[in-house]
Amino acid sequence: TGQLDVSRALFRRSRVMQIVASILEWMVKIVAYVLPSRLFVPKLSSTYDCVEPVEEGSLPLVVFSHGLTGNGDENAMLCSALTREIVGGAIVAEFHHQDGSACEAVDEDGHEIPYIPDPIGSPDPRDLRPKQVRQRANEMKSVIEYLCAIGSGEESSDPLLNRVARLIDPRRIIPVGYSFGGATVAEYCSTVGLKKVEDKCVPCAVLMDPWTYVTPRDGSQGFRLPEKAHDEGIQVPTLTLSSEEFIKSPDMQAATVNLHNRSLQPASFGVVDKTRHGNFMELCFWMPQFLVPVAARIEFYDKNNKSARDTYRKIVAAVANFIHLKTSPDAHSPLAPRMRGGISSESKMSKRGNLKE
Repeated sequence: TGQLDVSRALFRRSRVMQIVASILEWMVKIVAYVLPSRLFVPKLSSTYDCVEPVEEGSLPLVVFSHGLTGNGDENAMLCSALTREIVGGAIVAEFHHQDGSACEAVDEDGHEIPYIPDPIGSPDPRDLRPKQVRQRANEMKSVIEYLCAIGSGEESSDPLLNRVARLIDPRRIIPVGYSFGGATVAEYCSTVGLKKVEDKCVPCAVLMDPWTYVTPRDGSQGFRLPEKAHDEGIQVPTLTLSSEEFIKSPDMQAATVNLHNRSLQPASFGVVDKTRHGNFMELCFWMPQFLVPVAARIEFYDKNNKSARDTYRKIVAAVANFIHLKTSPDAHSPLAPRMRGGISSESKMSKRGNLKE
């Protein structure tokens, strides 16, 4: 499955963790054979059900970019939740990047695209990572253009896709990304998606624990990612949510501070208390609750966090709240910030808001 592929990709450089992942795989298979999977993983809707009439061209389009070693399947719960949590609804699209950063992806001919491990020396990360993030941004651009074209009247071979795409409001495109996906969103908004930004078709963007600074494994000088976004900022209101793990890294913090302060203000920034980078993934819902502390002991989650699932729900709620406030007709109302729980907008990183347990 995609989930187990993600686990292997995350730990591929450690033989010990590969053995652990194999043991967990067999445990999941044995337990799943005895008990229904719905006890562990919340059921997701796989069909489109129009409960009540929705006017064509009335819903924002959220396009999600996954992180390094991830794929679109890894974030299915997040994307499904956003369709429900964003007040008024939304169309949410996710996809597998084809730049070699996904643990599982295929090209147009159906051939598997191998994952590119974190390089030591060759290829040079200074060449590889900027090239990857530009390709990722172009893939995001292609997805947006494809869906908007269908929404504007072009036909696809999928009747369901035709029906859903007709609901897209092409002037409300929201790029969202986690980790390397956060860097992808920054790259999109500052380069290949700049025209959409200038045409006021991108009302906001969301960076979930973005990877803003690359530290090469060979010990050479690190660098900010993506460079143009760090130089010129993201020219749309942006929500940046960071883990305590990332923000405690001096280089990562400095890069994220720079990106935030150079971007269009007011922007929002929050540090989620008692979190590591893994707390921004939905892995905690893929496994039985009793295995979550095991993940904390191997430092995938913060060991002081008593409920990884509740933390993840708060992250989803904060993202949905921000998107609603920036895309709804009453977004500029003085009452708007009180509509849903979330984080407050701040113009300076030093005044960041925290999401507490």
